Amino acid sequence: MDVATAISLASFIIALFALFMALLQVQIQFSIDSRRKGKTDYLALGSWAISWPQTKFFIHLLLQPLGLRSPWGDPRRLTVPIITVRAIKQYLLDEARATKRKPIERRIRRRLVDSVTEELASGAPAFQRHMYAVRETTRKRSESCWADVMDMCGFERKHWSNLTQASAPGCNGVVRPANAVTNVHSLSWYARIMGLRDAAWEETRVIFYNTGAKLYYDKLNSLGPLAHFHGSPGGRYMILDEMSQATSQSLYADSVWAYGRVPLNANLEVHWPEARGKMEERGKAAQQILWPNCVPEMMDVDINGWPPAPGLGTPPDFVDWAAGLLPRLTLVPDADENSTTDISTKLDIVQFAKRRDAALVSSIRTYPLQRLNDTQARACTAALSWCVKHHWLSPYCLTRPQFTASPRAFLNIPVLPVLDCSIINCEYITGIGQAYEWCKAASSYRYARVDKGVWESCCALDPTADPRTLNRGARRILLRVLQTWKLFLLYTEMMNKDVYRDVVTALLALLTMASVALADDSEWSMLGPMEENKVVEVELG
Repeated sequence: MDVATAISLASFIIALFALFMALLQVQIQFSIDSRRKGKTDYLALGSWAISWPQTKFFIHLLLQPLGLRSPWGDPRRLTVPIITVRAIKQYLLDEARATKRKPIERRIRRRLVDSVTEELASGAPAFQRHMYAVRETTRKRSESCWADVMDMCGFERKHWSNLTQASAPGCNGVVRPANAVTNVHSLSWYARIMGLRDAAWEETRVIFYNTGAKLYYDKLNSLGPLAHFHGSPGGRYMILDEMSQATSQSLYADSVWAYGRVPLNANLEVHWPEARGKMEERGKAAQQILWPNCVPEMMDVDINGWPPAPGLGTPPDFVDWAAGLLPRLTLVPDADENSTTDISTKLDIVQFAKRRDAALVSSIRTYPLQRLNDTQARACTAALSWCVKHHWLSPYCLTRPQFTASPRAFLNIPVLPVLDCSIINCEYITGIGQAYEWCKAASSYRYARVDKGVWESCCALDPTADPRTLNRGARRILLRVLQTWKLFLLYTEMMNKDVYRDVVTALLALLTMASVALADDSEWSMLGPMEENKVVEVELG
């Protein structure tokens, strides 16, 4: 073969190879477009999809008759995350380390809208018109594949350590709990983490939802138990707002509070070297709070008689009332002789408030409310009613320059710091160090009044009524008001050593009780008793 013939043959082979690769690339692009439109197929979406699926499938078919295994396996087998509380907690920790995210910095900021974030922070209901960020990142028209949910929550495969594989039928918008989660209990926790905190029970399925989004578990599907997700742009943005603020520590705190125990400081305080030396050992058993077994006598405070001085300038009669309140809050139910819980693991609310540790900083968003007797529930509701009426006692409010000029302007509607979408909100703060940094940052931002309609619904609540009759948005804003108050109490005490310690302790105790009155009940009857659902205990220790 002469040189000219060899060159011609090589050119022909190269031309055929280039044509083959061009056609393959067109097919790959067509497949990607089909997946985004929800028309096919057996592949996951977003960061969970494998790259070059057709090429890897071709290699798999070539090697299979030879008895050889492709290094990429069969692309028709999906990579499926095993969703448990522990897996999500570890993911958030690994992601924070890999991205070197600061303690109070949000996740997935590129998909947030400042104006929407501000409106959600103050309780404004009219934010649906700004959903462009969500629409741009929605990759499926059906909006219901589990991988799409993972992508929406900002979970990427490279940081997820708990993976398996599953055969993939057509991507018809179903989530398979048998592959993606361990059981219904894990699915319920995944829904809670996404902010789908309302639940309903139907004959054949369990539904977890918020305004505009729902995740439901279908037990009697012909293909076996399936879980479906559906979300409007507004509902999706609320999930995005929730997931952008979640941290490994806030997830741990919420999970342990939901089990009725006090989170261990060693698992919360990871960014504050000064406090780390005072923490308990990691192996110490989580404690349980004994809530007051009497409704404390509350004192009405006149805003005109309150000295508008920086810090916690306090009238003497209020100091005397706070000191007298503490012994009343230590009255707890008699010990149950049949209880197997070690009494050394229990502490009353005053002991808890005096600790000034990371567990006290963490927000109680979920709690087994069925464990409270009627008197304890009334005591927590009375504390909530008092805190709503005296919201202006928050050091954040008292230290505003505008309060000094016109105190009564702050009487009817509370104010909250207006943070941009780079900083997490107060209910996700879990440590003394985070509290210090958050309060320092919040003090430099402008403030905004809570939505008037939302606050009027909070004030209209009967002191003897169940606070969970409030809608979800009102409860979220009310919790934010209480948590801001608590964080600035601790911050003011750190910055000013001359404060009345008994007053701070009494207020911290009342704020903790008030947050329990607002908390979601973790023992949903639809999921069975806690004895049958030990997932949280096993996973979190």
